[in-house]
Amino acid sequence: MSIRYWSQVGIGLLVFGFSTLVSWYEGSALLDHSWEWRYSAPFSEMVHGRVTGSNDIVALDFFVYAAKFSPLYPGVMITSASYLFILIGFGLLNKQVSGFPSLYLA
Repeated sequence: MSIRYWSQVGIGLLVFGFSTLVSWYEGSALLDHSWEWRYSAPFSEMVHGRVTGSNDIVALDFFVYAAKFSPLYPGVMITSASYLFILIGFGLLNKQVSGFPSLYLA
């Protein structure tokens, strides 16, 4: 693999990590808004049943809340994860196909 490939993977991981942390921080406002627990905490309701306190909220619900009220960084997170998925898939497929030089797909 070339340096261009690994630099794209590295930058993609940095963008994904940063946007994940910012989304998690923005979604932590769910702890302060108890009236939103019913509508923005679906994972907590699956795990604990009815959410009665802030200790019942699961961390995945922070991303749901952030996507609902400030969708910029969750969108960047999804976009960078998709880019990394495609980039790594392309790298794996390109490595497998290059082992068969006589195979030509028109």
